[in-house]
Amino acid sequence: MNDLKNYITERFNGFRLSGSEREKLLQLDKEYGMWFKEWWDKWDRTDCKNTQSEFDRFIAARRSGKKYYPQLELVVEKLDESFIRRGRELQSKFRTFNCFLSKYYIQNIQYMIDSSMFTVYGTKDALAVSNHENCPPVSDDLYDAAWKMIREHPYMDVRYQQPHSGPDIVKEMQAHIKKMGYDWHCELNPDMIARQNVVPNIPVLHIKTDARFSDIDLASLKIHEVEVHVARRHYGLQTGLYLFLDGLYHRNTVDEGCAIYNSLTKNPMGVKPNLEFDIAIKTVIAKHIMDMDFIELFDWLVKETKTDQNKDIIEFIVFKNLCRFKRVVKDCSLYGGDAIMESDYFCGYMLVKDMTDEQRKDLIRYNIGPEQIDELDDIKKFFSINKFKPLSSNDILNLR
Repeated sequence: MNDLKNYITERFNGFRLSGSEREKLLQLDKEYGMWFKEWWDKWDRTDCKNTQSEFDRFIAARRSGKKYYPQLELVVEKLDESFIRRGRELQSKFRTFNCFLSKYYIQNIQYMIDSSMFTVYGTKDALAVSNHENCPPVSDDLYDAAWKMIREHPYMDVRYQQPHSGPDIVKEMQAHIKKMGYDWHCELNPDMIARQNVVPNIPVLHIKTDARFSDIDLASLKIHEVEVHVARRHYGLQTGLYLFLDGLYHRNTVDEGCAIYNSLTKNPMGVKPNLEFDIAIKTVIAKHIMDMDFIELFDWLVKETKTDQNKDIIEFIVFKNLCRFKRVVKDCSLYGGDAIMESDYFCGYMLVKDMTDEQRKDLIRYNIGPEQIDELDDIKKFFSINKFKPLSSNDILNLR
């Protein structure tokens, strides 16, 4: 019994911060928050200015028997070598700081450095580093399951069943955010590829300005975007540490998985059209993103997914999905892209679907990824011993 008590005491003491350690953690966490916010402020990989015009150009070239690889334009792309250098310096500070959380900061910083190497340096070697981080292999089991879902749920053209515009739903989404008690805002964004998006550098849920929505879409947005994506940022702020604002390494897998689970099982109006297709097609693309080029993937996927019902829209749907992968490289003639973020929807759902509701809530509350699931008890213990003043959305806006 004494041995057990001593073991528990030692473990708790290993988590407990002294006064000076607490001050140092808050100082380094703020440095991390500023560096992390800069990553998003200066490299917005979610917005693309010319998706429609590049689609028109791509299709025109194909109609005339020519090859054209789209050249995507991001709205913001200002990262430079000093950003990489400062990230490595910050990593070094955490390596010499004996704190339970240091390893999570180090992992996140390395991920952001590797992911942005190509956009900073633009070389073949830099692309290899970024692709190594962003394009992990997709297992055969997940790939087969994705194709099964696509076969069971082919894409449906529902454009004429979407009476609501982006401006129509902003007010209702804002009301739901307020109802949930989250200090977040809903705004229009004309440059997105997706119809909606939440990013961690500003406390905003973006709705694509020219997107169309049905009633079932609106219900799904509330339980998907607000009750998972906004919620995890809200809970992250409650920890008092910027590290947990967007979460730990590969947190997007869990985040998207829980959001998709909500959309598939908790929408009172049922499952919105094309949700299964949308998540599964991304995993199929991820499987081949390093061995097939943009045109090969486009031709093959259109052939495999076209039906009489969707024949007027499927080319754009496939094109848009491919562009989501290629935003980080911009030049669609290059292999690779952001495969892990796009395949997270399906892979994350497969990870969390058999968990209990309480387990899924814990994943969102603590904003963790698959690698930290076995460490969740330790993370909880750290915060039960060390309390920090919660952050607010204004803290994000004023972070400098």
